[in-house]
Amino acid sequence: MDLTMWIALFIIAVVVVLLIKFRKKLFRKREKPFLPAQTEMTHEAMTPEAVTTENVKAKMDLVLAQVDSLRTQYETLNQRAQTIESMVREMYNMAKS
Repeated sequence: MDLTMWIALFIIAVVVVLLIKFRKKLFRKREKPFLPAQTEMTHEAMTPEAVTTENVKAKMDLVLAQVDSLRTQYETLNQRAQTIESMVREMYNMAKS
């Protein structure tokens, strides 16, 4: 075996070890979101000041911003996974030849 084959095998071994080490973080199952227990609304909480469309709009904007942030993080993780997959394929093809 020549030096490039040894290097390729070493890199493949490192990638496999890293995948094994971080598999719980990379491939964790989706957990059901924690929903807090519903509380009864008191008379004070049902006042017109508490339930305004402004508050609802502000909360919806916050939720939409969080969803956009999560979508961006998800896309970044997918791109990283694709990069790792292509690197492993290249190393495997190098080791094979």
